[in-house]
Amino acid sequence: MKEIILEFKNYKLLKSEKFDLSNYMVYCFEGSNGIGKSSAITGLEELISAMSFTVQPVTGGEKEGWKKVIWEGVDGKLYTIEHTFDVKNGKGKFVAYNDKAEQITSVTKIRELLGTYSRITVDQFFEMAKKAEGRRKLIDDYFNKLLTAEERSEIQTNRAYEGKAYEQRTQYGRDIKAIEPLLTPLTEEQEKTVTRVPEAKEKIALRRKQLQDVRDLEHQKNELQESRKDINAFFDNICNEVESEFGKNVLTVIREEWAKISILFTDKLNSLGKDLPAKEELEEMIARAETIIENGAALAVMKSQYSVNKEKFDTLNMELEKLETEITTRRNRVIEIYTNSKLPAGITINEDSFSFHGYDFSKEQVSESEAKLAIAELMCQIDTAGLIVLGNAAVFGKDRMDQICEIAKKYNKKVFLERVIDDLDEVRLVGIVDVTETKEQTETKEPNTKKNGKKQKAEPKTEPEPTQSSTEDEPL
Repeated sequence: MKEIILEFKNYKLLKSEKFDLSNYMVYCFEGSNGIGKSSAITGLEELISAMSFTVQPVTGGEKEGWKKVIWEGVDGKLYTIEHTFDVKNGKGKFVAYNDKAEQITSVTKIRELLGTYSRITVDQFFEMAKKAEGRRKLIDDYFNKLLTAEERSEIQTNRAYEGKAYEQRTQYGRDIKAIEPLLTPLTEEQEKTVTRVPEAKEKIALRRKQLQDVRDLEHQKNELQESRKDINAFFDNICNEVESEFGKNVLTVIREEWAKISILFTDKLNSLGKDLPAKEELEEMIARAETIIENGAALAVMKSQYSVNKEKFDTLNMELEKLETEITTRRNRVIEIYTNSKLPAGITINEDSFSFHGYDFSKEQVSESEAKLAIAELMCQIDTAGLIVLGNAAVFGKDRMDQICEIAKKYNKKVFLERVIDDLDEVRLVGIVDVTETKEQTETKEPNTKKNGKKQKAEPKTEPEPTQSSTEDEPL
């Protein structure tokens, strides 16, 4: 059994703590709120990732502190990782030692030795996976880093095209929506009006000529009427002058003949323009023709605009269809890349969603414990470091805890949880019995009721039996 020890000195609420992580794969930090459970896990994460992300790590009132852990590297060898810090330099300094006590000061080298570790808890992963934006970030930050450079490049190229295509598709949609109200074709009656325009133009020219002819004849008639009045007046004057010379009988005959001539003149005058329509009728005909021409011209413009808009509408729809086909092709290619890549077994990625062994994180109704188990197994495959943080132990029942033990053993990971126990005022580390090795592990030493020299109330044993690991072992 490899000795795995975690120690803290003046780190946050952990003034002086030492925990033995040698005997089990799954551990739970227990205690009331605000006594250092989360700090212990965060400190371990910092050591395994050789990265400080605690803003003020030094315990209040102290000037400096340190933490260290003995941990198994990806090569199977044990390494001691130390992190020293003080109030002036919270980030501090990381150093590691191999089994020959040789010092390693390069954090890059330390990270290589311990393996990759994603600083995201299962709880955080679970919350992010509930939303599309979070799932996209998880895919980009965790899944994509497992791909080859060529696969990442091709996905990036396809995604970039897809992003531009989405913008173009949105613009096409706006243009099509703007054109749609303009796509009203002419009615049958409106089409008839347009076709009558040439005839109306011919008719209006004819009617205007006829109207002019009527007006000319009216003018001529008026002139002739005036002339006849003058002639009649002249004739009357002559008759008055010659009446004494020729006598009344002769003058009467002359007057009768002149009356006949006058009647013939009037009949002839009245017959002029009888083959032409009346002036009022011609004016009405011209007005109707003008209306047809005016309406027809407006309708012709509408017809022309409809043709232009219809052509543009059809072109936009064709382009949109091509774009949709290309987007689908690009999407399918990305899915194909993910499918053929060396992602963790059981992972399926599609757009902004992913599933693991059929568990769909995009569903609204999800089992938190089931989801977190799936995430734990997923992170076991994503990261090469031997650490998984599961969060709140209260989420998991006995059956789920058995599964956690199975996952830890399968992937050779140390799994850590937290549990709130209100009347426990000191951090207690409990090792959870792996159900596959119950017989072997329950034959270890009896639980000790002391922790760091302080008495703790022993709790009744449950099945499967967990055993405390630190300066004492106590049932979970």
